Amino acid sequence: MKSNPIFTSLFFIALFGLSVQYAPAAGVDQAGSPGIYTINYGKFKMQLDFSGKASVTSVSINGREVVHAADGMFTLVNVNGKTFSSLQLLSKPVIKESPSAVTLKNIKYGDQSLTVSETWIFLKTGNNIVWKISR
Repeated sequence: MKSNPIFTSLFFIALFGLSVQYAPAAGVDQAGSPGIYTINYGKFKMQLDFSGKASVTSVSINGREVVHAADGMFTLVNVNGKTFSSLQLLSKPVIKESPSAVTLKNIKYGDQSLTVSETWIFLKTGNNIVWKISR
């Protein structure tokens, strides 16, 4: 019997280990809308949308927007012909901030046969922001 592997696709533009070579500045600011969070770090700005979904909807570097989309960057799995993504969540994500990181927890999507549970961590290290996704 042939097993069906889980194929995982992460839709983002090389933000794993993205190195931004600017001096650190302000930390995290909450945007005006509920479920929207903005990370400001040096000349790098990233907007997270966790209002019924989990995605990075905007990225600006040096004031220039390089990513801007309603869905933005998100995670996705394809299992046995079914596709599930962090754009359709089963639970409400929770955001936590510290001086060195922003964590988006309780990201859950899928169905009765498969539930994907993720935590996204945006680490500020030196002049870098590293996006880590754990399942």
